Amino acid sequence: MIKLLETLENKIATISVIDGIRPISKIEELKGFDRYAVTHEIVNDAVYKDRKNRYTTPIFLNTYSNVDNGEIAVLWLNKQIKELLDEVDLTNSDIQTYYVKIQTSTPQPEKNRLLDCWQSVVMVEVRWKEL
Repeated sequence: MIKLLETLENKIATISVIDGIRPISKIEELKGFDRYAVTHEIVNDAVYKDRKNRYTTPIFLNTYSNVDNGEIAVLWLNKQIKELLDEVDLTNSDIQTYYVKIQTSTPQPEKNRLLDCWQSVVMVEVRWKEL
């Protein structure tokens, strides 16, 4: 699971405008970011349809923007992430992904007081198996 998150972080980091990517538990480390940031959170990890060594993992990606018109900018960042991750291969040395899909959500931007920015959410479902 850790390798999945590392691979996911590396893929998201290819979006050049992102200043920081951290787990939601380390959101404090993003204070003072400049422009765009992302946190990730695993909702729960479950065996997929009772199949041995196959799992489904929903992941919340919280996106943040503190630029002018931040509520629009955070929606733009969501679009960039969706285009990057929709059906992307996150396979690495420990796991093989066979399904990565953006889930339908309502990404209404909200003000995040901790980071003093605008925030929205992208939900991604990843199905994978251990190698």
